[in-house]
Amino acid sequence: MAGVAFRIQDEKNYYIARASALGNNFRFYKFVNGGHTDPIGPSMEIRSNFWHELTIECVGNRIRCFLDGKQAMPDITDTTFTEGKVGFWTKSDSVSYFGDTRIVYRPKEPPAAFLVRKMLERYPRLLGLSVYGTTEQKKDLHVIASDNHQDLGRPASEVEKDVVARDVVYCGRGKKETLLTLPLHDRNGEAIAAVRVVLRPYSGQTEQAALARAMPIVKEMERRVHSARDLNQ
Repeated sequence: MAGVAFRIQDEKNYYIARASALGNNFRFYKFVNGGHTDPIGPSMEIRSNFWHELTIECVGNRIRCFLDGKQAMPDITDTTFTEGKVGFWTKSDSVSYFGDTRIVYRPKEPPAAFLVRKMLERYPRLLGLSVYGTTEQKKDLHVIASDNHQDLGRPASEVEKDVVARDVVYCGRGKKETLLTLPLHDRNGEAIAAVRVVLRPYSGQTEQAALARAMPIVKEMERRVHSARDLNQ
């Protein structure tokens, strides 16, 4: 007997879909506060000592369960758990093996937006932070994440384009802010995006000092990005 627990809140609250070769059945349960609902699912032949493919598909409040490529039961609609963790499930009297696990999901928050939010939390004195990149839908360089949501989708200027094309840094200075535009590199060292960092200047601040303040922010972002794809999915 083996299955997948999903949308796990804690050890007492989650969904589970499992297959039993001993009972020749497929069942879906919902656990709430440690107790489970009546099982849902059909009887079917499930071979023992044989690899099976179990797939769970969740879209909003709709749950679909597949076994070996075929839908095992009608769609389930339930709103109890809308998110959570995923885990393997078995019973103490079973010998079960799991392999070739794959999780496909659409993040609630785009990775680039997550990076911007985390950097703003970590560096609260920042006046602004934006990432210029590309997406599958829009190949031209544009704002893909920003502290100012009204900037999203705005085309890049020649500055951001040059930063990515030539892997250079731009620095601008005003009375109330210092603006730096730096390249964001993938793990191979290739510039894949531009990051605009807006800082509050201090008296006597040089361009080198401003760069020294901005560089750790970009380096921390780079540690989380292996490729341009990591910014969007």
